[in-house]
Amino acid sequence: MPITGNPQVTKPTTTISSSSGVVTIDLGMVNDRYEITLTENVTSWVFNNPPQTAEYKEITVTIIQHASAAKTVVSPATAGRTAGGIAWVADTTLSSREALVLHCFSDATRTLFPTGRQV
Repeated sequence: MPITGNPQVTKPTTTISSSSGVVTIDLGMVNDRYEITLTENVTSWVFNNPPQTAEYKEITVTIIQHASAAKTVVSPATAGRTAGGIAWVADTTLSSREALVLHCFSDATRTLFPTGRQV
């Protein structure tokens, strides 16, 4: 039977925040989409409940820059693991939205695939 209409796949987004400059993400959650509005500089990332051995989880983190004073964000990738080998730097345009795709591996390494500013 053919599918009619305009089928859409939607995924919930989990709102996250930072505390004392630390962003914590629970990889054990079913969700794979996260969103953070910056209220302070992000100095580190913590990823709890990594995948099982020899597996990885792909997540998307949307970073929304502060509306009145740009904040800085350290890369959530493990050192040297940004796609293309170019160091990622957060967009400092006020209120900008930037999506990051991360592959989080069982050995706690993370590869970052920056997608650029979203319109």
